[in-house]
Amino acid sequence: MESSRLFFREIEEDDSAFIVDVRSDPEVYRYFVDPHRITLEEHLNWFRNIYPHNDRRTDYIAVDKASGERAGVFGLIKDGDSVEINYLIAKPFQRQGLATEGVECLLDYASTAMHCHTALAEIHENNVASLALAEKLGFVQTGKKDPILYFEKQI
Repeated sequence: MESSRLFFREIEEDDSAFIVDVRSDPEVYRYFVDPHRITLEEHLNWFRNIYPHNDRRTDYIAVDKASGERAGVFGLIKDGDSVEINYLIAKPFQRQGLATEGVECLLDYASTAMHCHTALAEIHENNVASLALAEKLGFVQTGKKDPILYFEKQI
């Protein structure tokens, strides 16, 4: 998968330090359902013992084509003909439109390759940037369970 500025590859164990670094930024994890800093050991346990057994979930490293650097982590969780999309953008790549570009690419992939018809997103009510992205891409709020808002979009 690729967009104009990113290409995507499935996560590997060698990406663990990068993923932990991005996910452990307090400005990022404060928007999680369970907001806490993860350790490398927690991530490796998940990667080695849980992730391989979840055939519904695929996580990708988004690589910036210009620099070759890891720009973020994107994920797809398939459930029937629906797919939940999630993402984290590394600090040096934030506010450049890469989240929008990456989510658009994943929406296209989910629709064409995975045969999904509905995209889902769960966004913390205070995550202004992700709420704006969801609105920009045409997601519609379908519910709320404080502090998480639920969205969907037909694809």
